[in-house]
Amino acid sequence: MAAPSQGTSAGQISQALIGFTVDGSFPEEAVSTLALDPAVLPAAIEALAATKAKLQVGVQPCFV
Repeated sequence: MAAPSQGTSAGQISQALIGFTVDGSFPEEAVSTLALDPAVLPAAIEALAATKAKLQVGVQPCFV
């Protein structure tokens, strides 16, 4: 197992959240074992919300 590093960036957390949410993929062990700095969570959540909004625009309702 990799040793935890100093912390994670918002980009790493964002990519891990989006990858899991959209593709069901788990982050690499090097990312999933990093120490989590709570200060990066707001930016990561914003990135997840932006991705959600983009996906919702791409889904068009189908009326039969």
